[in-house]
Amino acid sequence: MRASGARSADASRRRSASSTASTRTPFDIVFVSSDSSAEDATQHFEHGQGEWVALDWADPLSAKLKRQHRIWSGREVMQFGLNRRSGVPAVVVVDSAGGEVAFMAAERDGASALKSYRSDWRRWPVELADEL
Repeated sequence: MRASGARSADASRRRSASSTASTRTPFDIVFVSSDSSAEDATQHFEHGQGEWVALDWADPLSAKLKRQHRIWSGREVMQFGLNRRSGVPAVVVVDSAGGEVAFMAAERDGASALKSYRSDWRRWPVELADEL
């Protein structure tokens, strides 16, 4: 999920994904846009992301994921409300069943949030549970 000011965190996610691909459990990154238009989302994705999967800007799954994980941009507050845990960018690690494994608050912590990622996460890490 992305809004203005998120491009440096995007670059850090790309570096992190590519530098750890051979040493960690394989994973996919799914880009859920918070851009203001489909055209902006497409341009951002095509010029700023790596080998990621992207949901279509108008895909209803985007809204469902934003509500489920309570992450959306400030300009989306009218649509989703004030009860968010984070703005964008943010990273949510989910398991193969869609259950949340970890949350990294990149909006708040910047690229350093990605340092908490561990390839062995299979369930919610105890050390992160206290942060929410």
